[in-house]
Amino acid sequence: MNHSQRISVVVVPVRNVLEVNRSEDGEIKFHYLEGLFLQEVLKALGLQYDIMFPENNAYGDELPNGTWTGLIGMLQKEAADLAFTYISITEERSKVVGFSKTYSYSELTFVSHIPEDVRPLFAFLYPFGLVMWVCLLVTLISVSFLFSKFQRGKFSTVVAFFKLFPSILLQPLSISNNSLKSNIL
Repeated sequence: MNHSQRISVVVVPVRNVLEVNRSEDGEIKFHYLEGLFLQEVLKALGLQYDIMFPENNAYGDELPNGTWTGLIGMLQKEAADLAFTYISITEERSKVVGFSKTYSYSELTFVSHIPEDVRPLFAFLYPFGLVMWVCLLVTLISVSFLFSKFQRGKFSTVVAFFKLFPSILLQPLSISNNSLKSNIL
């Protein structure tokens, strides 16, 4: 690495991750998370810097003769002192350049309100709203009624209800009648 007071930094712009713009007065502006992070690193180093971009904004590929193209090639040929980009560390690249410690971020963030204390006794009711529970109960009662009618008095509606209720909890039915009518219900 060049230990002079001015370093060359090569970057690969990535939309919404790292973008670099030069204002009319020549001032370099970094944008997005990686750009702002690079700006802080360069400020902490306290060195003057030149920003460079690899040909075709490529990370680099290894050529048959062992040299590299793109960003990795610029570091290998010492055309740049430092690279800063969102790049994967591979064994092949590690043989040519030294990587810093990795860091990562996610663009997705989930936000919700802080939950109130949940009463454990009724916690099982919270996945569905009141309307859903009422619809489920009406459906279960209706199917129980139909089941008792199709069975011609083998089961009362109440017994049919308690035999069908476990199916809501993903338990097997306790009805041993294998008739077509029972299977349809």
